Amino acid sequence: MDPELDYFNYFTEIERFFQTKRRSFTLVSCLDWVLMENWLEQGIPLDVVLKGIERAFSNPNRKRDIGSLAYCVKSVEQVRDEQKDLLVEAPKLPDFQDQEVAEYIEKLANEVAPVDSAIAESMRAIGCKDLRAAEQALAALEEKLIAKLKVTADDKTMIDLKQAVDRELNPFRSTMTAPQLSMLEQQMWRRKLLERLRLTIEKLVYGGSGFARTDQGVVFVPRSAPGDVLEVEIVQKKKDYATARIIKILEPSPDRQEPDCPNYATAGCCHWQHIRYDRQVEYKEAIIRETLRRVGHFEWEGAIERLTGPDRNYRLRATFHVTNGRLGFLRENTNVIVPIRECPSLVPELNQFIGSVDPGPAREVHAISAPEVARSFVFADGTIQRSGRATIHVGENRYRITADTFFQANRFLLPAMNRKVLEQAGPSPGNVLELYAGVGFFSIPLARAAKEVIAVESSRFSVRLARENARSNQTWPLRFVEGPVSAALRGGSLHPNVVVLDPPRTGCGTETADQIVGLKPERIVYVSCNPATFAREAARFVSKQYELKQVTLVDQFPNTFHIEIVSSFAVR
Repeated sequence: MDPELDYFNYFTEIERFFQTKRRSFTLVSCLDWVLMENWLEQGIPLDVVLKGIERAFSNPNRKRDIGSLAYCVKSVEQVRDEQKDLLVEAPKLPDFQDQEVAEYIEKLANEVAPVDSAIAESMRAIGCKDLRAAEQALAALEEKLIAKLKVTADDKTMIDLKQAVDRELNPFRSTMTAPQLSMLEQQMWRRKLLERLRLTIEKLVYGGSGFARTDQGVVFVPRSAPGDVLEVEIVQKKKDYATARIIKILEPSPDRQEPDCPNYATAGCCHWQHIRYDRQVEYKEAIIRETLRRVGHFEWEGAIERLTGPDRNYRLRATFHVTNGRLGFLRENTNVIVPIRECPSLVPELNQFIGSVDPGPAREVHAISAPEVARSFVFADGTIQRSGRATIHVGENRYRITADTFFQANRFLLPAMNRKVLEQAGPSPGNVLELYAGVGFFSIPLARAAKEVIAVESSRFSVRLARENARSNQTWPLRFVEGPVSAALRGGSLHPNVVVLDPPRTGCGTETADQIVGLKPERIVYVSCNPATFAREAARFVSKQYELKQVTLVDQFPNTFHIEIVSSFAVR
């Protein structure tokens, strides 16, 4: 083993090998980093650690998935004990340019300066010629910094740190000895104390987090607001950014409000309820413009119309997960089900349904209110038991649907969204091709204005409902085609005047976008629920002789980061 590789790539090599064995590229946790530091301090060679990890994954008797290096501790120690005769010499340090060392020390000093300017100046005074002496000096100053942080931290901070360390260590207590646990507790406590930052949130990004620039790089902070000055703890580091959680709000943003959702802190589904609603809409518009610039590589200078409604009791449909016979939502970014009693976003009928339904052995329950509640129970084997259908009236159109089929969720915006698509399709749209048609939400009003509408949908059940809806609404110029969009575009000789598409969150993809352009429609109306995929495909249209003419923000999901867009493109 090359000693330079051993010393300087110790952490990255272990991290990369562990990710490969897990078949996951999620970065290692704070506990994992502490374990790696401990192995390095003990002088355990890199190849011994990698063999120990390999042994842990190869163990045919292991009873759990290995999600942390903590499950590899015993195997690493076994390999180390088997190779005790190996002579571990101090690794030879490679030559660094003095400028490189000075820049690194200056970076560390800049990070420390907001906490203690005197320690920062002592760091800047460290010489660059002797790397071992520099390392010793930095270690001594780190001890001094930790002592300062201990003195200045309040009781709540210290208690929070202790609880956070306990939470991370609890799953592994049975796999380690008492001395190991004691050592890890101390090291994790120190690391968490050092990883606290003070930062200011500049803006919000799609996904819900606040964005901050720091001396340590970009940091994303969930549940923050632009203008917040925060004390945060880094919880995950990646190559280009870090994610942090709020420890303390030092100076609140003027846009903040007190969230009143009972599930805000537990399920976390209302990502932005801590922000005033009028400001939420402004931030969403800014995200659309920035995403077009960053992902689409073009500027949209025109106006962005806004379609908004009440931010409470707007959802007429929902998907619930079942735990111990109760309905709940998944906690944000986890598979943990949080039981709920009510949700302020749901219509009153669905809130009543939550407390009255018996889900039995179902793992999911879909429900929609019109206002009568139709429900669909999804079981572990994938079978679906449907009970009732809902009839949704939108202007002169009516839709009969089941609870597990897709339908726009915001009851207040259904008429306005239909009108906006019709408006952007034009007063005489001629022959219309609609892609990802669902149960006919846009198809049916389009058929009242167009010469002919061909609607493509891949779900057989949705097509069956859509055909029933077309008959009940007597929209005879409407024909539904079952099958994948890409296949329909490849196989048919279509010559539409207008193409309307409403793809899922993943977008239609650049290949389908090119196929649409190949049909040479006069106009393209794109309904999107993801600004990033919208920007990607908008760039494709713009590069192929189309011009973006209109952009409308439809705030289907107030108090969340989700954004719906209705847009139109015309031939230049």
